[in-house]
Amino acid sequence: MTLSDTQRQILTAATQHEARLATAPRGLPAAARNAVFRSMLKHGLLTEVPAPTEYVGLGWRQDEAGAWIALRLDPLWEQLFPAEQARIVRSLVERVVVGPAGADIRLRVEGLASLVRDLTAIAPDALRAAA
Repeated sequence: MTLSDTQRQILTAATQHEARLATAPRGLPAAARNAVFRSMLKHGLLTEVPAPTEYVGLGWRQDEAGAWIALRLDPLWEQLFPAEQARIVRSLVERVVVGPAGADIRLRVEGLASLVRDLTAIAPDALRAAA
């Protein structure tokens, strides 16, 4: 799977969100947003979770009972060994500058694409099953 620029933006933003929730880029029409989110769900990049109360505004759809559903990066991270987590962070983060106004984090977009290629090589059957 090749990531589109929009998908890269969504994944990059989700990695920076404290609850790993996905948000669409500003100005993206609702129909396009929904199509991108459906594709990312289909390919296993995001999973649906009940929207936490403090992030109900990030819900992308409502379930049958009217509760908001948000999209989150897959919880695979917690299952990785610390050395693998560190390798992934090094491949994704170019630079972090901390100052009085906060932190400026520069990400490597090519690192995200490389990570997806690595995961595809490791578990191609899992991606096909998600399709």
